[in-house]
Amino acid sequence: MTHRKYGIALVGVVALGVLILGLFAGWWAAKELELKNDQVRVSRSTGLEQGAKVSKQFWGNVCDNQVSTAFAPLDGDIAGQATSAVDQTGKHSQCSVIITNKKKFKRKVLCAIKVHEDGHLAGKGHSDDPNNIMYFKITDKNIPAGCFDPSKKGG
Repeated sequence: MTHRKYGIALVGVVALGVLILGLFAGWWAAKELELKNDQVRVSRSTGLEQGAKVSKQFWGNVCDNQVSTAFAPLDGDIAGQATSAVDQTGKHSQCSVIITNKKKFKRKVLCAIKVHEDGHLAGKGHSDDPNNIMYFKITDKNIPAGCFDPSKKGG
């Protein structure tokens, strides 16, 4: 009977240890995910901040510098979308830029998407010139120089 009690107790201790180990592993995985998400947030905010600076150089004060930018799912291969209300004088208000959250973009591409979408808010349409930031697609040929990180090779 004594061996049976100790056997049950040992199984209980092992089960408790496995439970604690599982909880710790879950906590650690969540912590790593949190760190990765923070790194993504920093990368995204850096690309967007740089994009806002470059955009101001290109287009001036778009929407009186009142453009909200967010990440959300967009259809198909659409990387970004700009929306605004336009009054009878042609002034834009309620300006927003949505960037797809379906893809991870390099900082320089995220910056270029922001500049491109702000261009639409400034009244610019798409260009037929693949070297122009307003070309329908972001390529290495049309990323503005200000979007490249000089500390990294290739931006």
